[in-house]
Amino acid sequence: MAGSATIARGNIIGTFVLQATLTPVAVAANSTVEQSFTVQGLIAGDQPSNFNFLGTFPNTDVSFVNLRCPANNTLTVAYQNGSGGSLTPPAGLYYIEINRIENLPPPANIV
Repeated sequence: MAGSATIARGNIIGTFVLQATLTPVAVAANSTVEQSFTVQGLIAGDQPSNFNFLGTFPNTDVSFVNLRCPANNTLTVAYQNGSGGSLTPPAGLYYIEINRIENLPPPANIV
């Protein structure tokens, strides 16, 4: 078969887990809000596929509904609060599973 199996921005070249300490802020009642966190080692376009808090999630009325990496070293988490009052997602250590897409340029702090 002629040609290359590599396509621009199509293949996953690695999956890994990052550890980060996050401190979310309060999410207003009955709303969904994106919050951004600095997580060293992320590249814009990385695909977060799993997000685990290492502890007991204290409230079932607030949850995360979307993850993305819009910029190098940046994780954006969309939290949803389905309760009638303001709630704060738990602060602490999280594991974040990342799928790295082929042909993404590395951030400046990665050699």
